[in-house]
Amino acid sequence: MDGYWRNIALAQAKSAIAAAGTIPAAARQPELSLRELAGKEISASPIQLLAQSAGLGMDGPILALIEDQTGSGKTEAALLLAHRLMAAKRAAGLFMALPTMATANAMYGRLSGAYRRLFAPEARPSLVLAHGRRRDHDGFWSSILRDMADPDDERAGRTGPERPRRNVRPGLPTTGG
Repeated sequence: MDGYWRNIALAQAKSAIAAAGTIPAAARQPELSLRELAGKEISASPIQLLAQSAGLGMDGPILALIEDQTGSGKTEAALLLAHRLMAAKRAAGLFMALPTMATANAMYGRLSGAYRRLFAPEARPSLVLAHGRRRDHDGFWSSILRDMADPDDERAGRTGPERPRRNVRPGLPTTGG
């Protein structure tokens, strides 16, 4: 069984993941600046400066807790730190857990404009909204269908969940509907 796992199952899984084209997605090199992440010139807050300069410690797992006041730039600090770990090949992506659907929806909206900047230009990363009402979130549909637009759908004015399912790229998480 061990030989089957190592020689056949893992090789087939790697091949299937590569064929899906969604993971792994290489991190953008070198590390991002705050301006590159934000897409505009902004002044870094103290927590963002710390995220850009703090030592990453020894190899191995890292747990970073970022706590500061509302509006202090915690999200951007977390993204900067996550990208530093990704650029150092110590992480392959980012997971954010939020307490409510409303906060998850709001964070999804904020990340949808920035998450691709964390990855190499040729990468095809996924941004997933993982709660039971995600199909009601227009931003979710536009993010998974952005690269798969069909000119017939655009001419017919079909968007979001109205688009036929043929446009969903294999390997991306979707919901029924």
